[in-house]
Amino acid sequence: MRRRRKPVRWAAMRFLLEAYKQRQRRVRLEQLLLLAARCLLIVLIALAIGRPMLGRSGGLGSGARDVYLLVDTSLGSAIVGEGGESALSVSVERALDLLDRLESTRGDRVALITLGGVADAVVLPPTRDLALIERRLLGLQPTDSPMDLLGGLAFVPAAAADGERESPMVAVFSAFREGSVGQALTLGVLQSGVTLFAEPPSDEPLGNVGLLGLDLLRPVVVSGGGDNLAIGAAQVRARLVRSGVGFDEGAVSSVRVFAVHEGTPREIGSAEVRWAPGQTEAQSTIDIDLAGLGAAGRVVLRGEIDRDANERDNTAWAVLDVREQLRVAVLGTRRFGALPRIMEFVPSDWVRLALEPVGGLSRRSGGAQIEVEVLDVSRFEKGELVGFDAVIVTEPDRVRPDGWAGLGEFHARGGAVVLTASATPGVQLWTETATSALDVAWTFDREPSAVDSQFRGLTAPPVEGDDLLWYLRGELAGLAETVLIERTLGVDVGEGGGVLLATTDSTPVLVVSNAEAGAGLVVLLTTAIDLQWTDLPARPLMVPLLQEIVRSGVGRGPMRQTVTAGARVAVPMGAVEVVDRAGAEQRAVPVDPSTGLTRTAIRLGGAYAARDAGGVEIGAVTIQPAADAGRAGAVNRDRIEAWLGAAVGGGARFAWSDAAAFGEGSEEGERTQDDPGPGLMLFVGALVLACFEVWLARRVSHAARTVGGVGASGGVPA
Repeated sequence: MRRRRKPVRWAAMRFLLEAYKQRQRRVRLEQLLLLAARCLLIVLIALAIGRPMLGRSGGLGSGARDVYLLVDTSLGSAIVGEGGESALSVSVERALDLLDRLESTRGDRVALITLGGVADAVVLPPTRDLALIERRLLGLQPTDSPMDLLGGLAFVPAAAADGERESPMVAVFSAFREGSVGQALTLGVLQSGVTLFAEPPSDEPLGNVGLLGLDLLRPVVVSGGGDNLAIGAAQVRARLVRSGVGFDEGAVSSVRVFAVHEGTPREIGSAEVRWAPGQTEAQSTIDIDLAGLGAAGRVVLRGEIDRDANERDNTAWAVLDVREQLRVAVLGTRRFGALPRIMEFVPSDWVRLALEPVGGLSRRSGGAQIEVEVLDVSRFEKGELVGFDAVIVTEPDRVRPDGWAGLGEFHARGGAVVLTASATPGVQLWTETATSALDVAWTFDREPSAVDSQFRGLTAPPVEGDDLLWYLRGELAGLAETVLIERTLGVDVGEGGGVLLATTDSTPVLVVSNAEAGAGLVVLLTTAIDLQWTDLPARPLMVPLLQEIVRSGVGRGPMRQTVTAGARVAVPMGAVEVVDRAGAEQRAVPVDPSTGLTRTAIRLGGAYAARDAGGVEIGAVTIQPAADAGRAGAVNRDRIEAWLGAAVGGGARFAWSDAAAFGEGSEEGERTQDDPGPGLMLFVGALVLACFEVWLARRVSHAARTVGGVGASGGVPA
C-alpha cells in the first residue's frame, strides 16, 4: 500500500509567489493608466482641432438647428449708400456671415425667404445644402414691391417637438428704412420657442425722390382716322414723393416722358416739379406730343426723373390707346330715315345727336371719332355687342332678361355701360335685374320722385383725384348751372361708387361705379333723357357730357389695369398669360383661369400685355414701382423693436443681431477673436499628456529593464 507524501512548504517559494502577485497588480495598473492616457490624448487632439469649428456657432447653440433667413428684397433694398453698396448687398453679406457659422455635419438646416412682396420661399423646407443657400443669396436682386415681412414670418413653423433639434431661429436682414416699416404685423405670428433676430436699422443720412405713378387723364385718344394728333391731345400726371434728408429744403425735380414705340424711346413731354421746403408729395400735369407716332395702337409711355440714391423708383409706366374710332351701341328705339322734329325725339335720338353732332356728313368724310349704332332694345340679345366699346341703355324697362345677361357679359369683358332712368312713368321694375347682371351694390327707389322746385339746379360736387369728367371740370360748374332737373330715380351707391353730378339738395344725378377688378365701368344718369324729366338734352352740357363719359369711360375697365408691384393682377376674360412688353427677357406670368388672376404676384414694374391662348393681346396691365417703399428716412431702433415685437408671441424671443445672443459684438466673441482661447490650452494639455504617455509606455515595456535581469526600479525579475 502506497503511502501519501505530506507536502512540505518551501519558505523561499512563498516570497517568490508574493513578489509575482505584486508585480502583476502593478503591471495591470500601469497598462490601464497607459490605455487611459492614450484615449485621453486622442480626445484632446480632436477637441483642439475641432474647437474653431464649434466656436463658429456663436449664439446658435450646440445642437442642430433650423435657421430661416429672411432677406429684404423690396424696392427699399435697392437704395445705395455713400459707400456705393446697396442695402441688399449689405444684407446678403451679413446673411453669408451667419451662414458661415453653421455646420451641415452638425445637422444645421437653412431656409431662404425673400421679403419683396409677396414674400417668396426661395428654399423651403430648410436644407443642409449650405452651398445652395449661398448661391441663391448671391443671386438675389431687388424688386419693385414693398416689403412683406408678415408673409415671410408666416413660413416659419413652430418649435420642434423632439429634443434632437433646437428651436428654430429667424434672422431678418433689412436696412429698415422708413419705406420698409409700417406693415401691420399679426400679434404672435411667431410660435412659442422661436427666436427672432434682426439687423439694426441703418442710420446713414440719405435722401430720395420717387415717382409714384404716371396717370393718363384720358386712357384712350381718338384720332378720327388721321395722323393729326399733336401736343396737347393727351395729358399725363406725374406724382412724386421725396423723403430722407433734404426734404425740409426747396428743390427742383425734372420729369421726362418717353414713348417706347417700336422699341425706340422718343421724348414726347417734360416738366419741372418745384419743391417747397417741407413738401413731401407733388404732382405735375404734362402735355405729350403724339404727332408722328404712326398708325393707331397701344403706345407704351415711360416716365423718368433725375437719378438719386434709389434707381428703382425713378421710373413709372403707362399704356395709351390710340384709336381711329370708338363704336357705341345705343339701346332704344331704332329709326329709319331722317330724324323727326325735336318735340318728337325719344331718348335714343338725343343720345345719337350728342355723340354725332355733325351727323352723316362726318361719317362720309371719314373723320368721325365716335360711330353710333342704335339697336332695337326690344329685340336685343346676347352677342350683339361684339366689337363695341360702350353701350348706352336709354330704355332699360324694355330690356329682356336675355338682353340683361348680354349686358352683364359685355360689362365683365371690360365694356362701359351707361344707364339712364326710363321715361315711362310708374314703378321702375328693371333696377333689380340690372344691379344683379352688372354686379353693382346699388339700392334704388321703386318709383321716381319729383325734385322740389327750389332744388332743381344741377351742381358738380367736388371729387378727390381724377374722374370721368376731369376734362370738363374747368367749365363744368358754368355749364351745369343752366340745367334744371324735374324728376329723378333715387339711388344709394354707398361704397360702390361716387356721385359726379347732383341737384342743389345733393340728390344724385350722375353716378359711377368703382373700377372693380375684372369688370368695366357702370355709369347711371338718374333722370331720363326726356324733356319732361329735365332740360339737359336741350342745354350746351349735353354734348360734352356724353362725349366725355364715352371717351373717358372706355379705357377704365379691366382691359387696362394699373396696380402697384407686389400683387396678383386681374386680367380680362380669356387671358392665359401676362407678358412684359418692354422687358428684354419677355417675362411671362401665367393666369389662373379659375380666379382670373395671375398665378403669382408681379414684383417688377413695367408695361405688360394680357394675351389669350392664340397670343393675341386683349388687354394692358401697367405695374408701377411701389415708390412709397423707397422712402429713405432713417428709423430709430426703438420704433423697429416695437414693430417687430408685435410678431413675437408668448414663448418667442426677440434680439438684435449685434447682441451677445447672436455671437457677435459680445465679450466672448471679442475674446475668441483676440485671444488664443481654449484651443491652445487643449493643444498644450495634449502635449503634456503625450510626454506622460511616452514615459509610462517606456516604464511598462522591456526597454526599462537591465541586462542582468533586475529592473531599473530594483524589483525582482520575472
